[in-house]
Amino acid sequence: MKDISLLILPLLRPWLFGVFFVLFLVVGIAFAYAVVLYGQRCPRIHLQSCV
Repeated sequence: MKDISLLILPLLRPWLFGVFFVLFLVVGIAFAYAVVLYGQRCPRIHLQSCV
């Protein structure tokens, strides 16, 4: 069992990092897209009245 876990752990760490990186990227793009859509829908002067 120890040999298998030693083989899996080094492979699992980059995979987990990749998953978190992709997740962060998706959230960032979604946030940027929402900001762009919000900016298009509401003029920047009247931003507070569009909540």
